[in-house]
Amino acid sequence: MKINENILNSKYFDEALEHLLKVLAIPSEQGEPVKGAVFGAKTKEALEYTLNLAKKWGLKTHLDADGSYGFLEYGQGSDVFLIAPHLDVVTAANPDKWEHHPYKPIIKDDKIYARGALDDKGPAYMVLFAFKYLMDNGWMPKNYLIRIVFGLDEEKEMRCLKKYVRDFGAPTIGFTPDGVFPCVYAEKAWSNVNLTGKYNSSLTIRKGIESQDYNVVIDHVIYNGDKTGEIAKYLTKHKIENQIINSELHVFGKPAHGSMPELGVNAAIWLLKAIDEVKIHHPLAEFVSKYFFDSYDVKKIFGDLTDETGGLTACIGYIKLEKDKYKLGINFRVPATKLDQIHVIAPLEQKTEPYKMKVAIKGNLIPIFFRKDRKIVKTMVEVYNKVTGNNLPPFPMGGGTYAKVVPNLIACGIIDNLDNASAHQYNEWVDIENLKRALNVYANLIVELEKS
Repeated sequence: MKINENILNSKYFDEALEHLLKVLAIPSEQGEPVKGAVFGAKTKEALEYTLNLAKKWGLKTHLDADGSYGFLEYGQGSDVFLIAPHLDVVTAANPDKWEHHPYKPIIKDDKIYARGALDDKGPAYMVLFAFKYLMDNGWMPKNYLIRIVFGLDEEKEMRCLKKYVRDFGAPTIGFTPDGVFPCVYAEKAWSNVNLTGKYNSSLTIRKGIESQDYNVVIDHVIYNGDKTGEIAKYLTKHKIENQIINSELHVFGKPAHGSMPELGVNAAIWLLKAIDEVKIHHPLAEFVSKYFFDSYDVKKIFGDLTDETGGLTACIGYIKLEKDKYKLGINFRVPATKLDQIHVIAPLEQKTEPYKMKVAIKGNLIPIFFRKDRKIVKTMVEVYNKVTGNNLPPFPMGGGTYAKVVPNLIACGIIDNLDNASAHQYNEWVDIENLKRALNVYANLIVELEKS
């Protein structure tokens, strides 16, 4: 089937954009579980909005009983071609730090600004309307049942797609519209680790918004304790924004994706460094100041673990320090050829022992590695380069996608350069041209992969 790019990028893109702006306005951050919405009412609202579109198109849909996921399907057969975007988003903390409200999407300078514009509602709606174009123009799959499943827990533990696989089994082939183009042939392992300990002090530290988003650089912490003025002076000297409000010191950083902590400014690390510098004794402040300050690869603990997927990175994404105990949550992205128990947990336990800390894995996900000569990788690269006129290879990535929990799934799109990725940051945005390109690539990709 030949794709008509002009029709795709006018009629279908305009319709996709109309609905994308509506779903971006739904704050589908995870919330308290309610009946039929295990990840919160707003995640289910985004899912139901999307499935209702498919119903209007005459498609069969399925909504999981507890609201973990939902899907539409087209065609028939026992072999499933799965496409798996996600509609949940990370917390849009400190909306006053955004140039535009995170849930009032706006188009400015040929970009859409909103939480989820890049990760992952923009890609989700491009693949959805690429599929609609194919369906409207008479395309019918010959080899597979096409199923587009929308998950609601990608940003935390991916329980949604784990449950889908338990319920319906693994697909024969598929992709998740997440990551980078042409495709992601390797993903680092992913481990959330808690460091906990007991220590009596007069200090308290908490996140500005109490959330368990380990994979986001902490952008706001609140301190209550001794030497507030000295700590504030140290932070100001180093150009870290801070403010004393009702005798508490608020420290502000800059959020970033957990796989790229170097793009952010971690308010928790800076506060702990300041506490250590003004000679307030606390084991957590001493440990973080010694090993994590200005060190995203933490080589003082782990050495150089670099392989072809890159080096280890560490993102401190959670902190709670009370007067008699403390907890620090760290998101590690571990090179694909390394083992978290051997290369992360063992050396971490050795270094934390003098501080009497306990180390525990909160959750982990395996690495992904597709051979570059595998047919699906070669097809994705060929399709992308043919559509765009580029000549890009497949990429490795530190980020984690549904490919980690769904066999035979590979990630692709919608940008081709992670250096400009705005996911998890203030003022998250996506280029209109990137969306149009993705719409075209996904339409061609579905057709070509279905032939395989």
